Amino acid sequence: MGLASVLNIGKQSLSVNQAALQTIGHNIANAGIDGYSRQQVIPTNNSPLEGSFGFLGTGVHIDTVRQIVDKFLNAQVTLLKAEAGSLNAQAAAVKLAETFLNGSGSEGGINGAINELFLAAEELATTPEGAAERNALINAATILARDFNTLGSSIEDLQIESNRDMTRAITEVNQFAGRIAELNERIVVAETGGHTTNDLRDERQRILEQLAERIDVNFIEEPDGALLVFVGQGSPLVSKGIAGTIQGVENPDNVVGNSPPVALQNLNYVTSSGLKTDITPRVSGGRIGGVLELRDTTLANLLDDIDNMAATLVNQVNIIHTQGFGLDGSTNVNFFEPLKVNIEPLSSNSTDAVTGNANIQAVTSNSLIFDPTKLTIADYKIEFTSSTTFTITDADTGIKLNATQVSVDGAAFGTDPSITSFTYSGGNMTADFDGLRVAIQNFSGVPVKGDAFNVSVRKGAARDMAVNSLLSANINKIAAAGSSGNPGDNANALALANLRGANVALRGSTTMHEFMNTIISNFGTEARDLLSRQDLNAQVSDALLVSREQVSGVSIDEEMTDIVRFQQNFGATARLMSITTDLLDDILDIL
Repeated sequence: MGLASVLNIGKQSLSVNQAALQTIGHNIANAGIDGYSRQQVIPTNNSPLEGSFGFLGTGVHIDTVRQIVDKFLNAQVTLLKAEAGSLNAQAAAVKLAETFLNGSGSEGGINGAINELFLAAEELATTPEGAAERNALINAATILARDFNTLGSSIEDLQIESNRDMTRAITEVNQFAGRIAELNERIVVAETGGHTTNDLRDERQRILEQLAERIDVNFIEEPDGALLVFVGQGSPLVSKGIAGTIQGVENPDNVVGNSPPVALQNLNYVTSSGLKTDITPRVSGGRIGGVLELRDTTLANLLDDIDNMAATLVNQVNIIHTQGFGLDGSTNVNFFEPLKVNIEPLSSNSTDAVTGNANIQAVTSNSLIFDPTKLTIADYKIEFTSSTTFTITDADTGIKLNATQVSVDGAAFGTDPSITSFTYSGGNMTADFDGLRVAIQNFSGVPVKGDAFNVSVRKGAARDMAVNSLLSANINKIAAAGSSGNPGDNANALALANLRGANVALRGSTTMHEFMNTIISNFGTEARDLLSRQDLNAQVSDALLVSREQVSGVSIDEEMTDIVRFQQNFGATARLMSITTDLLDDILDIL
């Protein structure tokens, strides 16, 4: 107690006011910085001294410099950043794909080109021997094939570009993870005294939000202040000062394009010790999640539909054309280049332990379409259930083919529909089903359970569609006639024209025109839904950011008010100390 105590109180008050003014200055300087949270000096009174007359105050000290932040709002903003990253990654590509779909090549897009082909067939039926009509049919078919080529290749290019976008995002994720780990270390060390490092926490939150824009994350703040960050629904990307990584790994079972073919990437989580885990199915948010959804679902399904459409048209036109006759008497000539049987072994198929060669392989040269009229244009999966048994599944329906639908090694088709497993006797084997013949043989050993092959006649059909070069070189081979030696016969040309209204698509359930309209309509609906969700996300994000700004943002007006208040406090304290000093001087003079 005494005048010295008054001076000490004044000194403490000056320190508090000085710190408060410095903090206000820091707030004002960072007012325009995105993600900065306003700070506030929190003073508290010192413990009082007890005297005979009661308790006497001893001044003030700074308890802490508080960060004005709402952790719930921060968490919600982070979640919405992940959703925005996913939607934004998809939106631009979906708009492009819709543009390609609606206006690919000729006027009216694919549907317009299909209509022109059948109109040309009708004109040929009017004058079956006419050179002009034959040339018009070839031109219409060439334009249609070009449009399909362009559309198929454009969608594949979007998938490949999306894959590159994912590669860039992976690099950024690893950089952000390393930065968060570094900040964790600094924060833990700095906060051992019990006070929060506000600016470091702001920086970490900004980086966390940038990370969430690239990949969806879950996070927990640990008691020591470190942030534990998870990706892929449980894989720890950041734990204290240690950062794992994610890595793109080519998936040989997901290949697009043919010049050259590109294996699209799966996403692996890699621990600091090098252990790898495929987390592709568990990532749904952020730019990477959006790319995976776009690349492997949205665009893949669209491309599959377009290939299905192209394969259906090629097969149906060829069926009719091969039955007719040209002006030169030729017959059994395909109008388009025929479909091919694509057989792709799974990358997980068993191999010989010594040579590394596959135990079993498909024989492409012996695999063919033996009856185009029986093609369903479906995809299939041939899977071994043991070294001596296998099943064939219609991949479109998920239904296993039964003995009445399958012939093995040329044997007669069975009569028992309950049998869905077939015997493999080793060596070379052929399986006939739905107009296809697939040949398989032992190579380095025997198959094991799980060995499988994907079989398709439609994959790449749009990209590879082409008019038979024999017809382009000699229009007399166009089979307009239903019988040989009758130039005025238009039966086959009419059959081609009538395909327009025939239910030949989707296993005979709809016309090609209706199928194409359904593809366009469904994709348009999907695109509009995506863009609507993107707009909604932007609106909610803006509202949350406004709410966060109201809580954590710097208000210049409020800071100016605080400046005046602390300025007055500072002045009053200085006056108190000046008077106290004068009193002490008076006492010293008396003494």
